Amino acid sequence: MSQELRVEFKMAVAGRRPAPKPKADPTTRTKRRRQDRAACRARNLALAHYIDGMVRSGKVADLAAVARLCGVSRARVSKVVGLLGMAGAEQELATTSAFMCLTSTDTPHIETDAGRHSDRGHPA
Repeated sequence: MSQELRVEFKMAVAGRRPAPKPKADPTTRTKRRRQDRAACRARNLALAHYIDGMVRSGKVADLAAVARLCGVSRARVSKVVGLLGMAGAEQELATTSAFMCLTSTDTPHIETDAGRHSDRGHPA
């Protein structure tokens, strides 16, 4: 009884490089960066509200204490809390644009006269 055994393999030849991978589409990269920036703005705004609540409730003495607790500079904490000084419409736009970017990148943003996104029935 004789059986046939067949073995196949690939071997890279020295000095030859594999074919380069195709580059990512620039529009995809731009969309991803836009999503990342919007999400970062929304997170920083939420952090600013949290820090402000802690200071107002007396859990921490001041922003310098928050900076020491978090291990960051006072300037960074001041910059984040400074986001609370944005107008309400700008804060709303920052949070809704982050929400819309993260949930649906293909759905167009439709703004009403009040500046709210009216597509998909989401409250702004």
